Amino acid sequence: MTNKLTAEKCRNAIESIKLRQQSIREEIYLQALEIALPVLEAQEDAEKYGVGFVVCQSGQQPKRADPTKVTISFTDAGLGYAQPQPSTNPQIDNDGWLDWGGGERPVSDSTLVEVRLQRDGYQGEDNAMTWDWTWRDGVDPIIAYRVIENDGREG
Repeated sequence: MTNKLTAEKCRNAIESIKLRQQSIREEIYLQALEIALPVLEAQEDAEKYGVGFVVCQSGQQPKRADPTKVTISFTDAGLGYAQPQPSTNPQIDNDGWLDWGGGERPVSDSTLVEVRLQRDGYQGEDNAMTWDWTWRDGVDPIIAYRVIENDGREG
């Protein structure tokens, strides 16, 4: 399709309209092009990276988000995310790791645990009360944990 609007054609049209006196109709067309540009850029990103993003914030023009720097967690079942259920039979591997699917903290507050987080792969240890054991919006969920044995020191 030769008349397909592309990001390049959109940018050129925006520049051309801005260079001259605009009628009311052209002002509205310019606004539409400025809204369309980040969508067209995101479509190009999708062709290049397999996915493209547009961010819409209250009171601001839509903006293209760099797909190489975006992390998204789908928390809506309609978008392909199923809320995990707490495991009734956690699998324990050779190093004592237990799978975790969210829910109430499985150990006491002061128990020293090591956790693995889903999104960024972070692994760390601290008292159990330090970690968010639920799976909820905006939290990088724990996917596995293991209890760190007391080495005999106080605390």
